[in-house]
Amino acid sequence: MHLDRDLRVSGSFQVIAEACFRQFRLNESILMDRANPSALHQARVALRRLRSAFSLYKMILVDAESHRLKDELRWLTGILGTARNIDVMIARVASSDIKSRLLEARDSAYEEVLNALYGSRAKALMLDLNEWLHCGEYLTLPETAEIRNGPVVDFAIEVLDRQRKTLKKRGKSLVEADDEHRHEARKAAKKLRYASEFLSSLFASKQAERRYGKFIKSMEQLQDELGLLNDMATAPTVVHDLGLDSHPDAQSLIVVGNREKLVNAAQSSLDELMERKRFWRG
Repeated sequence: MHLDRDLRVSGSFQVIAEACFRQFRLNESILMDRANPSALHQARVALRRLRSAFSLYKMILVDAESHRLKDELRWLTGILGTARNIDVMIARVASSDIKSRLLEARDSAYEEVLNALYGSRAKALMLDLNEWLHCGEYLTLPETAEIRNGPVVDFAIEVLDRQRKTLKKRGKSLVEADDEHRHEARKAAKKLRYASEFLSSLFASKQAERRYGKFIKSMEQLQDELGLLNDMATAPTVVHDLGLDSHPDAQSLIVVGNREKLVNAAQSSLDELMERKRFWRG
């Protein structure tokens, strides 16, 4: 997506939200035609990006409808997430017996996804979101007028600085942290990644582009490592929820690896990221 530097803050949110909404709807149409794992994954990513946009622009999204829509997006993301977890496990498993069990669970999960997408709640969400985006109360509230009508570049710098600071705080001492705190660091990394992608076009100098490339490369490495750590922590719960923890081949569904080595690698990647020059500052 491209953001014009002359945009106001509210206008930049609309451009970003429309892009996320379009990404979801395009993949939703594929998903409703056939049970396609890639389409489901991209539809879920689109919803997560949209929810992140809500968080990044929370200073202007203070109306009741904003909060309601964000809760509805969380609901729909969760339904897609259940099916996505099974897809990931199917790609990992070798046992034919446990794979057949997973395929049954996948059919059920995809049926739930389709029931949700065809249902009145999801349809209302799509209509309400689109109407609110262009005509919502958040566009006229007096208490947010100053920031809402402010220059987008200043806002972007503030947002990116804040998300970087949050990640630095959440990622402090990853080695000593527990799984829950590392998960918080992972969420903070994801928000910074999305914010960077949303706002990078505002900083288009050659120097900014070089810095952005290096910044995103470090972010990808960190996210991969934190993602593996999260899979190690959550896989047993997913296996239990599927009723497969007593299966003799259940261990094949659990992500294995040297946790200590991976944590140390994630800490190194985070430290490297924090040393990167910020592409949004000259």
